Amino acid sequence: MARGFGAYDSALMFSNAFRILLNKHISARATGSYEDFALIVPAMVNGAFACELFLKALLEVPLRGHKLYNDLFCKLDLSTAQEIETVAVECFKKKKSTVINSEQFISYFKTIEKSFEEFRYFYEPQNSNEMKVYNIDFLEALVFSLRAICEQRFGMRPIQK
Repeated sequence: MARGFGAYDSALMFSNAFRILLNKHISARATGSYEDFALIVPAMVNGAFACELFLKALLEVPLRGHKLYNDLFCKLDLSTAQEIETVAVECFKKKKSTVINSEQFISYFKTIEKSFEEFRYFYEPQNSNEMKVYNIDFLEALVFSLRAICEQRFGMRPIQK
């Protein structure tokens, strides 16, 4: 399980950065600070990477890849995948007062599947004329759901003495 802990510890760093950047972005909606409002891009990069690392920590066999849904989530054992869906749907419901079903969960998940790559290179021209809409609320629910599941499985980090 040493690999799981390495991915988990790294995921915690990126999920903390995601939370800090997202909170600054949200605050900027009221203050009008462009610099803080623009933090949504690094927030999305950190959130997507945190999800990737949390998923890799939960995998029984180490895998490579950045596609959150196809490369990682679909490779989890069924029980873990169902737990993630249940916790994320409940988290989303608390945040947005909106219930999403299994099909919506999968659709939202697939939409953010390549967020890590897409937001790292957002300034480069896209191959498609299609405008993509990202659900930051779903990403937030997923990050913190994966974090909670990993904390339950691996314990709080760092280990307190």
